[in-house]
Amino acid sequence: MKNNLKQHEKNNTIGSCFTLIELLVVIAMIAILAGMLHPALNKARDRARGASCLSNQKQVLLGIMTYADDHNSLLVVRNLMSADTKYKEDYGWAEFLTDFGYIPEDFKLLSCPVIAIPLKRIDDAKKYKKITYGMINWDATPNYTYKHWYDNQIYLNLKRLTKPSMSMFGGDSYQYSDHWGGDMQYYLYSPGSDGTNVHARHSKRMNMMYLDGHATATAPQDYKNNLLDGDAGYTGDVKYFDENKVNKAL
Repeated sequence: MKNNLKQHEKNNTIGSCFTLIELLVVIAMIAILAGMLHPALNKARDRARGASCLSNQKQVLLGIMTYADDHNSLLVVRNLMSADTKYKEDYGWAEFLTDFGYIPEDFKLLSCPVIAIPLKRIDDAKKYKKITYGMINWDATPNYTYKHWYDNQIYLNLKRLTKPSMSMFGGDSYQYSDHWGGDMQYYLYSPGSDGTNVHARHSKRMNMMYLDGHATATAPQDYKNNLLDGDAGYTGDVKYFDENKVNKAL
């Protein structure tokens, strides 16, 4: 009887050992699978964010094009009135669009979901519309014939564009200094800038809005070609920030 009990205890011990080993093997396999799936999950998350960003831009672009349709194809690209109005404070390009109902007063619509706006800059971002998708600096291009000036406002005349499918309004931007939080900037001061420029943060591409009404992910070399060969007629150096926020020349 004692021998039977000892044998039973021995069998239970062996069974417990095997169960523990099996559990450890399962845990190890799960860890390995998780490690293998992690890059794929990151890519899926990045694709989802890129799609959300592009959806934002398409809605914003609809407001831009509607504004131009309602104003004889003139689009405000710089708001700095000399008169005593709120716009004398140099609000961003989106302020007219929100003020007059062309896009909703929803700040998430104006910002890429990849970059979180620092909490200390949220109020400034919402008030001045300065931490948003960046607008191409048409002031830096030679084609002044496309512009119309009035009271320190610059309008872009869409009727004068001959290559609207290459003419970028703006899109994903990044700025290096911490003046506005070190993130997105509403105005791309120069395509050759070291401090503020487009940012290829979506699978090595930047989402951009075009003045024929479409928005799409744009490769850095295509961005350069559009600047040089499109209506902007840009002639200077062209730079951009890569996915790691490193400033690079094209």
